[in-house]
Amino acid sequence: MQLVKDLNVTKKTSWFMLQRIRMCFGIENNNDLDNGVEVDETYVSGKNKNRHVESTTLTR
Repeated sequence: MQLVKDLNVTKKTSWFMLQRIRMCFGIENNNDLDNGVEVDETYVSGKNKNRHVESTTLTR
């Protein structure tokens, strides 16, 4: 998010600009991951009445 800081623009604008810059330079990011990927746990809160039915029940 360096563009956000340097140019004082929103994240949406910086994402759009970055995509345009990559397109101009012909830079593609289609690399597959070679090794395992580690992901941290995430907790997203919200009221059950606002969630989808399948998200309201925990299955472990």
